[in-house]
Amino acid sequence: MLVAIAGKGGVGKTTLTAALVRLLQSKSARNFCVVDADPVGVLGALLGAETRPSVAQIAEQSAVVNEAFAEKALAPMPGGGYLLRMGYPNSAGCFCRVNGVTKMLIAQIVMRFPLALVDNEAGLEHMTRGTSDAIDRLVLVADKSRASLDVARAALETARLLGRLNGAAYLVVRGSETDALVAVAQDLGLPEPYFIPDDPGVALAQMNGEPLPAFTTTMPLFGAVEAWLQQRSVLNGALRRNA
Repeated sequence: MLVAIAGKGGVGKTTLTAALVRLLQSKSARNFCVVDADPVGVLGALLGAETRPSVAQIAEQSAVVNEAFAEKALAPMPGGGYLLRMGYPNSAGCFCRVNGVTKMLIAQIVMRFPLALVDNEAGLEHMTRGTSDAIDRLVLVADKSRASLDVARAALETARLLGRLNGAAYLVVRGSETDALVAVAQDLGLPEPYFIPDDPGVALAQMNGEPLPAFTTTMPLFGAVEAWLQQRSVLNGALRRNA
């Protein structure tokens, strides 16, 4: 199962992705991979992953994308699972090769792992490039702004028009629930929003540059994420297959 997390910059995509990883680890999941597809992403720091070269760094030295390439880039995470970082090239020009290699590695990861999470770069670029192709679950993340809902709508439309989305789409909104936002989401043709609260404990860890703490339902964010997965059946049997 390939789960892509997308949306406007700054709405909490990476935090939600990290919370999903912590939940998987709390369920003793081991056989999954999370991809940081933001070139300057911080997902590895949030999860305390082992330091490994990024896709971009390895691609600068290797012309062949094979199993050895993937093994160099896949970083084990404390608590279970693996992390792959896209990174960015240290030279002038476009990201074409790095994007292409990342797409090939994601295809390999989907074949190897029963569950892959992809934390996308802000906006639509990974959708149009097909970096996250054949998406089984598209998680759109927004805050309580019209701009973030417009980006979510554009991402959903793009995924559908280009044939990237093979399964369901979900909308997660950071902040307390309001009838007005629910109405706007409905008018834009977005999925029914699920609201997750801001979490002081998570914010403090991020401010201090510390990995997110272990999963516990006493933390508002973690409890809300677990309830969302259960109520909306987001991962279906993926948790059981990871045990």
